Amino acid sequence: MHRYLTITRDGQRLTVDATLHGEPWDGRTSLPLVCGPGEDFPAGNTPEEDKRALEEQHRDPAVREPFIAALATRMRRGA
Repeated sequence: MHRYLTITRDGQRLTVDATLHGEPWDGRTSLPLVCGPGEDFPAGNTPEEDKRALEEQHRDPAVREPFIAALATRMRRGA
């Protein structure tokens, strides 16, 4: 599971993922998702509950734990 925001600017839907430090955002184009492509599930009125339910349905520790470790390593390197 990975969270990011979407906003609408000038009629265009943009993704905003501020997970990792990177180049300054220009405010006009999407920021790339640190998790890569995948299936989106819009948050509802209870985003924390929605996320927990999705985690229970889709979480695979064999995939998640190496990803979290790689993300932590990347963050330590300042990527």
